[in-house]
Amino acid sequence: MSEVRALDFSVIDDAKRPFVVEWLRDRSAFHTWFSSLITGSFVLLTLFGNKPGFSAPGAVILSLAIGLLLLALLCNLVCVWSIPSWKFRISTGMLKNGTVMRRELAITAWIGVIAFVCGLTLAFIGNMPV
Repeated sequence: MSEVRALDFSVIDDAKRPFVVEWLRDRSAFHTWFSSLITGSFVLLTLFGNKPGFSAPGAVILSLAIGLLLLALLCNLVCVWSIPSWKFRISTGMLKNGTVMRRELAITAWIGVIAFVCGLTLAFIGNMPV
């Protein structure tokens, strides 16, 4: 009896192929939503927050927060843009081992999530009255 692990992409055969493609569709929808959330946070920060800059400590923190939000947005866009290529390779059978795909998406997504949370935290700190 073979044990099937959840999210085991070490071998993508004909039986797993539709499920992996469906997982990539869900992943793409999540990253699209998360990119919208980051963009909305960036817009709210720039419209209603203090002005970023390099003259005061609060302004420097806000500049760093905006940089982290941009990094988070770029990471999510990399995921969104790479998923169609992965779906094509899996659907056509060109990709038989999905370990690299899963690792690439996981690393990029986690960098984006951490940058987003750090950016929001620094934005909150930078907008605190002194």
